[in-house]
Amino acid sequence: MKKILTLLGLLVGSMGFAQDNVVAAPSAFDTTFSRVEVEASFPGGLSAWSAFLSQNLRSNVPIRKKAPAGTYNVIVQFIVDKTGLVTDIKSLTNHGYGMEEEVVRVIRRSPRWSPARQNGRMVKAYRQQPLTFVVEGK
Repeated sequence: MKKILTLLGLLVGSMGFAQDNVVAAPSAFDTTFSRVEVEASFPGGLSAWSAFLSQNLRSNVPIRKKAPAGTYNVIVQFIVDKTGLVTDIKSLTNHGYGMEEEVVRVIRRSPRWSPARQNGRMVKAYRQQPLTFVVEGK
């Protein structure tokens, strides 16, 4: 019987997006930021986020979808808006076997976050969540 291990990666904030807005003009705060002074954070911090993902993720999805043994690094991007709502969730990888869809499903269930801050104002900001699925053979 195949076994699966799911490894939670650290939440990655501003990674390589085109926007580098640091201007304090009011219209700039309608932009989605990739780099901010204070990153958006999950209530309770990184350990609470890791616990939320672990408790809600159905790690056996790749096995049920007959994924071959291997290591699958899944990366999902999302936006935390000014009110802390998680929006625009999308996968940046496409391994198949239901893994990306499962991570998106769990992130969609996330409670509100503390929004990112730029120049003392709450702003929309990108976040990325890497997760590693390890499917072991018999």
